[in-house]
Amino acid sequence: METARKDILNKSLRAGSALILTVVLTSLLAIIGVLFVMVSRVDKMATSAISENKSLNLAVETVVAKISQELVLDVPGMTDPNSPADPNSPPALIEEYYDYPDVNNLWLASLEPYESGGNYYWRQISQLYFASDPNLGLQAAIVPDYQDPAVIGQTVIADADGDGVGDSQWVIVPDISSSKGKPIYAAVRIIDNAAMLNANTALKLDLSDPNTPARDIGGSRQSQISFLALAGRPGLPHAVTEETDLLAARASSGRGVDPLNVRAYEESVTWRYGEPNMPYTPFDMSDELELRYRFLLNHPDIDTRLEAWGGEFRTPALTTPIALSRNPDVSRRQDDNARNLAQWSKRAQDPFDQNYAYRHIATTYNMDRIISPAGSILNAGKMVNVNLADESMLHAAIRRALLENDPNTLRAERVAAQLAVNIVDLRDRDERVTVLSVGSEVFYGLEAQPFISEIAINISEANADVSANNHFAVELYNPFDTDIGLSDFRLELRDPNNIIVSTISLAGNVIADGSRFVITSGSGASSEFGAAGLMSIGGGREDPNLVLAAYVPVPDSDPPQYVLDERYDVYLMRRVLASELYLDKQQTDDAWFDWNASKNLTQSYARPDNDWNIVYQDFATANNTLGTANGLTGTRRNYNLASSLGDFICVGDIARALTVAPSTDPNDMIGIKLSAEPREEFVRLDLRNPTATDVFQYLTVIDPTDHGHPQYETRIKGRVNVNTAPWYVIAQLPWMPPAIAQAIVAYRDTIAGAFESTGELLHVPEMGYYADDPAQVSVDLDRFPDLTPGDGATSDFEERDVIFCRLSNLATVRSDVFTAYILVRIGTDGPQKRVVAILDRSQVTSTAGKVKILALHPVPDPR
Repeated sequence: METARKDILNKSLRAGSALILTVVLTSLLAIIGVLFVMVSRVDKMATSAISENKSLNLAVETVVAKISQELVLDVPGMTDPNSPADPNSPPALIEEYYDYPDVNNLWLASLEPYESGGNYYWRQISQLYFASDPNLGLQAAIVPDYQDPAVIGQTVIADADGDGVGDSQWVIVPDISSSKGKPIYAAVRIIDNAAMLNANTALKLDLSDPNTPARDIGGSRQSQISFLALAGRPGLPHAVTEETDLLAARASSGRGVDPLNVRAYEESVTWRYGEPNMPYTPFDMSDELELRYRFLLNHPDIDTRLEAWGGEFRTPALTTPIALSRNPDVSRRQDDNARNLAQWSKRAQDPFDQNYAYRHIATTYNMDRIISPAGSILNAGKMVNVNLADESMLHAAIRRALLENDPNTLRAERVAAQLAVNIVDLRDRDERVTVLSVGSEVFYGLEAQPFISEIAINISEANADVSANNHFAVELYNPFDTDIGLSDFRLELRDPNNIIVSTISLAGNVIADGSRFVITSGSGASSEFGAAGLMSIGGGREDPNLVLAAYVPVPDSDPPQYVLDERYDVYLMRRVLASELYLDKQQTDDAWFDWNASKNLTQSYARPDNDWNIVYQDFATANNTLGTANGLTGTRRNYNLASSLGDFICVGDIARALTVAPSTDPNDMIGIKLSAEPREEFVRLDLRNPTATDVFQYLTVIDPTDHGHPQYETRIKGRVNVNTAPWYVIAQLPWMPPAIAQAIVAYRDTIAGAFESTGELLHVPEMGYYADDPAQVSVDLDRFPDLTPGDGATSDFEERDVIFCRLSNLATVRSDVFTAYILVRIGTDGPQKRVVAILDRSQVTSTAGKVKILALHPVPDPR
């Protein structure tokens, strides 16, 4: 019985256990099912997220590729892929030479907004996939945290750089979509790094030492651009320690190098394109990314070395993006938003405001190239260095530049040829006249030459018909600042029929700079004129062939009288190769000389020798001053002739070269060419003339070759693009007053548009400040530095062009490094991604070239 109960109990327990087990198993299966579903969903979500991330990355790559394509097709001098093929003519070249936000550069955005009527506008936003009217600037308005780009066909503004203000437009990226077929939207903002001051190359213009050589303050090097302007607030001086701190930061705090040795730093950093020479430590790409980070925003958790140096980069920056007002009072929201936008604008475009943000006008990496629109046709595409090129290469470059704007081919040819040989003779230190043959014409350079400065005569009262009884002297004056060897020079005496009567060789003699050399007709003449001492010290020579007049007796006169029978003009000649150049002449007719004045009296005639009046054949009665200054003062135009300057400091100084020179034609002598006192633009290269400004697309002085690089290296760091830079950046160029910098930007943005050549800066009326302002014409330009110290000339080319000359090496109109802010989104409400890209096209030389991506960095959404 007991056994039966146990069996029944066991059976019940087994049945209960099975039931429990069934429940447990069912629960486990349910849990497993739920987990499976959850895992499936998570996996699906992860797969979707991965797919979306791939789509966003693909969108970024597509946009970067499009930007790169635009940059490649914008390089001047390359074959234009869109030009029609013509087997009978050379392929067309890309001629657009500048980078400025306009219809020719739709991809490029303005760096700063402008204010109009209380609103703020961008003159141009980047347009990669569409072309809106470039004359209709996008209004800068605060945009929502996550604005909807859904309405295609309408202008939907976007905030590409993340500072809270609209600076771009949403567009659909063509030819790609997400894995689910949704469109990809993008907003892009591309800005020019050459619109900014380079923290690694710029320093300051130091005028503290009055004895500083002109080269060190004349705009010859990038270090003369003032980066220290960003060490203090606008209009206020920076702290003295800021300079040493900057130098130390860039030079490893002085470990192993002298931070104050700027020249050594330049050779080790500024003129290197890869890693800097150790142990120099210039600011790097991490500093660059922090500066570019969301345009005006400071990252509160990151402090780069550059920001540690200049606290001014942090204090005025925004810590969060400008946001739409959430004021519960709807009527006040508009006022709040207007106030917030005004605060943003002061940081973005108002250098007079203490909150102006320096981070958006500072960079650690920018670059352009000294390339010409001619491409490989001329000098392998590189600008021609006026300090290194021979006369043929200079002629080819200048000719091509002039022909772009001057339909008169013959005139352009002649001006180019004469200017080429004159540039060579202006820069070299020798006395050799440069010669260039162009077709059937030969052009001779302008080298230092003496001028006829004084003539003295004394006619014998008795036996005047005997030449030896008469005394003559001719003085030559060297007004140049270099000695002149006279081996190839001679005087010729010619009768009124231009027949050579006699020749006086000057070989073996030298006229020191600023000195005089006297030729007399013999020892009696030397004694008579007080010139014997000059002869003894090499300051003159005696030659019996120097007979300027012949006399005959008057028939039946008693006592004998003598009258002039023949007089001879004096010509100064120079032999160059097999040719004879006419340098100067002085006529001796009655208009100048009284040949029948009382005998046995010394008569002297001289030219004014002040301020280059010596070139004019303006003789006047004077005291005998042979061998010394004659004291006559002329008032005619001072053309400031120059010779043997040595290398040009700045390319703008080519305007010092004349476009005239002596030749084998007696009517081409300098004195005759200048006798009518033509305006300087007729005898020099007029930099303000539109036909001449393009020479600065072809000529350069600043050149990597001078710093150990191969002949065809063209990259230049640290210059300022005057087409994209704000006025406050342009004002940091050497010798640039803020008022003129503002005038340049106003002229550029409201009147003329892009500068296609740096020479077009001279079209800005205010650039003639030192010539046009009556309060400035008497300013001592020695510290400018003066091109011709002490010349006494005002309102000439020197004063007119001096500001341009001083910045001509360091200004450019194009760039090769750009920053792109890219914002992409899947669909109208999907995930989005921000990146910042630094793009360098400085090694692109053909349409097949590749843009170098220096950085492609994701940026967390600022909100």
